[in-house]
Amino acid sequence: MLKLRDALYWLLPKPSSQYTGKGMTLPATRVLVVSKHPNPTYSYYLEERLRRCGLPFHVQDLDDDLGGLDPDGMFVVICRYITSRQLRWVEFNRPRLAGVALFIDDDLAAIVSGSDGSWGYKFRLLRLGIKPLYHLRKVLDAVWVSTPELAQRLPSSNQVPLVMPPFPVPFPQQNDHGRNQADSQQMLKLVYHATGIHHREHDFLRPIIARALDEHPTLRFEVIADGKIGAHWSAMNIAEGRLMVRDSLPWPEYLSYTAQSGADIALAPLLESRTNSSRSDTKRIDIARMKAAAIFSRSPVFDRCATEGELHVDNTAEDWLSAIRLLVTDPARREIARKATAASVVKMATVASPDFPLT
Repeated sequence: MLKLRDALYWLLPKPSSQYTGKGMTLPATRVLVVSKHPNPTYSYYLEERLRRCGLPFHVQDLDDDLGGLDPDGMFVVICRYITSRQLRWVEFNRPRLAGVALFIDDDLAAIVSGSDGSWGYKFRLLRLGIKPLYHLRKVLDAVWVSTPELAQRLPSSNQVPLVMPPFPVPFPQQNDHGRNQADSQQMLKLVYHATGIHHREHDFLRPIIARALDEHPTLRFEVIADGKIGAHWSAMNIAEGRLMVRDSLPWPEYLSYTAQSGADIALAPLLESRTNSSRSDTKRIDIARMKAAAIFSRSPVFDRCATEGELHVDNTAEDWLSAIRLLVTDPARREIARKATAASVVKMATVASPDFPLT
């Protein structure tokens, strides 16, 4: 099965810029973003850069018709996906466009060929992210990616893929403390928020969480999980009120919920896989928004913006239990970890370039 998955991975098309025609000679006058909007990719990589680029911009959803737009001098940014109808508009108007770039923050071929993710999700990736590449590559003059690892996996093309690390929208000014301390003294809130693409991490955590809840009566756990993954969590023999299984939320609702509800401790496991090794560390942003202390897998992904005081552990059950135990029983260490992850998001915005490369 592994050999079949590897063969499928290498057979699937990868993004590359192969445009050889001559477009506009003038600089871009405005920016169009095509995106399944709203979504975390746009929020974490494009939104703040667009605000600073000095040009007017607007976002078109995948359901939108581009037919009424004036293409002259427009720079088109495709955020992960594009429909066949929108792609035809780009192809037809390509000589009048200032440029076309594709931004990706996942190795879509690795997800489709891998063991993670539902068939429905993989079909959507094939339809909107991979199938269009056969034609999209011919009109692209730039590919932007989230990590150096992802850039190295892409085929050679007219331009080397440009790495654009996360550049998150600044948080509102935070207070000096984490979650409401009066609540925290009663029950500590431990969370794991991840999509179904991380089913191996869910499987890894379930026995760990069962032991942690048994060991710490003042601990309660919240997980975001849908479908079979959510059912596996719900089926655990955990006392009422100690385990909360929530369905995934639309992106704007998730932003609001995590900012308002917060957490004391947040888990960020990342097991070894082709998909995970090319990911970026945007999970830090979610955890900082919740004002939580984080436990990260020891991984090059989370090494990138690590700061002193963070907690990085090997992917063994005992190491994760020990880390949870430390943060549950030591409020001072928990506060150090919380501030460290908040500082890592500041570092993330500091080390990334805010520039939007429109030329």
